[in-house]
Amino acid sequence: MLNVENNQDIKAPDDKYLMFKLVAVMGLLGACRCEELCQMSLNNIEDLGNALVVNIPDSKTRVSRTFTVITETYIDLYRKYLALRPAHVNHQRLFIKYTSNKCTIQLVGINIFGKMPTDIARFLKLPNSKLYTGHCFRRTSASLLADSGANLCTIKKTWRMENFECCRRILERFVTKQEEDCLSHSSK
Repeated sequence: MLNVENNQDIKAPDDKYLMFKLVAVMGLLGACRCEELCQMSLNNIEDLGNALVVNIPDSKTRVSRTFTVITETYIDLYRKYLALRPAHVNHQRLFIKYTSNKCTIQLVGINIFGKMPTDIARFLKLPNSKLYTGHCFRRTSASLLADSGANLCTIKKTWRMENFECCRRILERFVTKQEEDCLSHSSK
């Protein structure tokens, strides 16, 4: 799970990390796999002004799903990234190469998405940053849902997780963490 020790307020500059931020937003809110991020298209995103509606076409589970982005900061990241898109891009894929506050027409490949959590963890100075893989977006999303009080069936249904055992382990970790937190607070 991607979190920062001691609630540090770390700001990543947009000129270098704008695409990373948008990938993290889409990956976490949509519980996206790397291939889903790679194939994400402008045609799958509807900007309603105060919300983005994102459709993830059927992929591994053969079931499409939809999620919304309602946080203004996240919507602004999307619009800022989109504004940098060159006019002569001849495809509809959302993620294109981004460096020095500019986008090119080159597509971002699946391996780049798989490496992004490692780069994010390294930026945040998290220990064992190489252990963070592309699957972190999906797992962290499920963990955040568990943190909000969701049960096993809700997680499985919401994220279309075909692996029931994976969902159970996420909830077990959350319950164990809650118990540890209670014990540490009661001993103070």
